[in-house]
Order: sequence, then structure tokens, then C-alpha cells
Amino acid sequence: MMVYWRNLIFPVIAAAIAAQFVTVTFWDGSKQALLVAMSVIAAGVLVRLARPMPFNNPDHYEVEEIRNLAAAMSQIMRSLRALILLVLIGMFLLIVGKPLADVVKTMPAFEAASNYLDAAISASIALTVTYITLRMLQIVKSDHQLAELQADVIIRAVERKQAEQFQNLEKKGGPTPYKPPEDFGRLIQ
Repeated sequence: MMVYWRNLIFPVIAAAIAAQFVTVTFWDGSKQALLVAMSVIAAGVLVRLARPMPFNNPDHYEVEEIRNLAAAMSQIMRSLRALILLVLIGMFLLIVGKPLADVVKTMPAFEAASNYLDAAISASIALTVTYITLRMLQIVKSDHQLAELQADVIIRAVERKQAEQFQNLEKKGGPTPYKPPEDFGRLIQ
């Protein structure tokens, strides 16, 4: 999974804000809605992962076109695998965040650090949820670009095939002129 640092700017800002102003109790109250949203994202990812390469007959395409399509599909599949992992991590953090903070608050050894733990858990959840949202939007954009690439490849393949048919007709001397049957026009009694 390749992480571009510019993709972490907004999640880190969200994490810093959440660490300062958002409690784990807020995330626990929002847990149900966030788990449903993440489940929908995960379901969409799983459906998208099941979609194979869009071409079952590559005879009409150039090698470079198929290579570009295969590379784009591979990149999207890697992004989807990473997204599903992030969704699972986010769901895990939402589920265990509040119970973990409550357990740590009851331990005398960690009593002084419980506020820091609360902030760290809140920041982790905010970072994960924001990053999942951004990655989802980026994957939708890349899937749209893949669809445009597929359309371009198909159009070029059809253009090549029609040009080939036209050249074959020209080699034959054009379409054969219409010749009526020999008994055409004869009276039928």
C-alpha cells in the first residue's frame, strides 16, 4: 500500500482537532451511524473487487492498450484492498475505543494518562474516518478514469476495424454493383 503524504494532510488535521475537541464518548455515540456507513463502503468495495477485466476478446486491441488497462485495473484493485483494510481498522477502533478508554480509566497506574489516551483514541478514529473518506473519493475518481480509458480503447478498436473493412472493400474494387436476375421483368402467368 503506497501512501502519498499529501493524502495525510487532512486526516492529520482532523486528528489534531479531534484530539483537542472531540471525546471518545462522541465517537461512541456516533458509532452506529459510522459503522453503517463503513459497512456500505466495505460492501461497495467487495462488489467492485468482483468486477473482472472488461474485455473477454482482446483480439481487436493493441498490446499497449491492454497493458494500460491492466495496469489501471491492478492499481485500482490494490487501492480497493487497502481501503477494505482501512475500513476494518476504522470499524475496530470504533468498537473498542470507548471500552478501552473506560478500562484504562479504572486502572490506577494509568489514571494520569487517561486523558491522553482519550485524546489519542479520538485522534486515531478521526484520522481513520477522514482517511477512509478521502481514499474512497480518490478511488471513485480513478474508477471513473478507468471507464474513460476503456471507452477510448473500445472506440479506437472499432475505428481500426472499420478502417480495415473499408480498406478491404477498396482492394476488391468497391462494392459489387447490383445485377438483377436474368429473368427479371418476365411476365408471370
